[in-house]
Amino acid sequence: MVSREDVNRMINDAAEKSPYTVYKPKNKQYRFFYHYNKFTGGMTVHFRGECNITENVECRVPCETKYNKSQPRLVMRGFAHSIDIQKDKIIII
Repeated sequence: MVSREDVNRMINDAAEKSPYTVYKPKNKQYRFFYHYNKFTGGMTVHFRGECNITENVECRVPCETKYNKSQPRLVMRGFAHSIDIQKDKIIII
């Protein structure tokens, strides 16, 4: 039987010899999205099943726009490793 270390070594050897790179994620990324919340007058950030309300959002990862047929009409979404909740803003990392 082949051990896990042998398999990892074979993958790394193949990656060095191949012109193509083998993608091995270091940290898992999770889907996030944020939108304006009219009732609170701020932004709502959804990440890993939690809804966080804040005044400002700083997004340090690529995101895209998504249009919905119902409310909220426009959301910004992407993939992130984590979020940093501060006093008056949330930083998406």
